[in-house]
Amino acid sequence: MLTDSQSVASTVSLPGFPTRSEPFDIFGPDFTSCRFSDVPADFAWGVATAAYQIEGAAFEDGRGPSVWDDFCKLNGTIKNNDTGNVADDFYHKYKQDVAMMQKLGLKNFRMSLSWSRILPQGTTAGGINGLGVQFYNFVINELLAAGITPWVTLHHWDTPSALHNKTDKGSFLSKDIVD
Repeated sequence: MLTDSQSVASTVSLPGFPTRSEPFDIFGPDFTSCRFSDVPADFAWGVATAAYQIEGAAFEDGRGPSVWDDFCKLNGTIKNNDTGNVADDFYHKYKQDVAMMQKLGLKNFRMSLSWSRILPQGTTAGGINGLGVQFYNFVINELLAAGITPWVTLHHWDTPSALHNKTDKGSFLSKDIVD
């Protein structure tokens, strides 16, 4: 690992930046540096997750399949044929996970909501899964009680399979997604 007194000598060629062949200090006043002091004081430091990658409980409490579930079923698409069926089991262990975040002093948690957990058929016409809504309410309340601000991403590329499969090209590849 490099220390702040070391420099890297190489040729750097990036679009929009001049080509350099002289040594430069990666921690110095250069386009490659990033210092904590350069970050605005009001920057919201935190951690981030994606529902499919952490929740698990793929077949519990009314969650419908998503495009990720379908993709993971295709042999050879994911190393070791792993799936998000259990993942980190956040669905069952969110209280423990939030307690760990609090112990670490985290103040911000970016999370996504699994569309297929809330709307298993992809739209309100297909029904709202109350247990899915309840789960996210519990998680958000747990975060707030721990002094952690939730930052919610509404869609993190886990479209419900039912919605994806009813469009002419598949979800966001089709203008039908807005209907």
